[in-house]
Amino acid sequence: GFEKPKKGRFKEKRICHCMNYYMKNPTVCEKCSMDNKWKNVGKIQIVDFEVPTKYVYKNVGGMDLIFEDEKDKCKYAVEIKPPNSNETLARMFAEILTYTVETDPDGNEYKPAICLFNTPDNTQMKQFLDLKQSGNKDLEYIMQKVKVFYFEVSSLDNVVIEYSIHPIEELMK
Repeated sequence: GFEKPKKGRFKEKRICHCMNYYMKNPTVCEKCSMDNKWKNVGKIQIVDFEVPTKYVYKNVGGMDLIFEDEKDKCKYAVEIKPPNSNETLARMFAEILTYTVETDPDGNEYKPAICLFNTPDNTQMKQFLDLKQSGNKDLEYIMQKVKVFYFEVSSLDNVVIEYSIHPIEELMK
């Protein structure tokens, strides 16, 4: 199973950076001094990271990851939080909706999405599952606007973390 690395190794920007680059140039990543490498073994691909928003807002960052799903021919601007983050699910939805307001980078419209780590102690996943199980109508409405994905993770010698990206509906079956 997946073992969380030592404290301090799961930073949002670092995860996004590593998820983006490992599949593009693994030989460079294997020589990297970072403790963990993130290898995508799934069908939904990451095609970019830290994409700036169309408009510059004070204290607003960029889109964490860009997913490309060949199955539905869409590109998604995705907000993630590390599995050890205490930020709320509501904040994830608010951030990605802010980042994707009127986005049209290079003529490609990104659909808003969030991606949750499917780990037992993930705050956002717990919040999501609790709301979903309760039949929360606000969550259902938000999910009409924002696609929800999850990362399924496993560990190889606790250095290369293999993961795959899935629509949340697969977990709900």
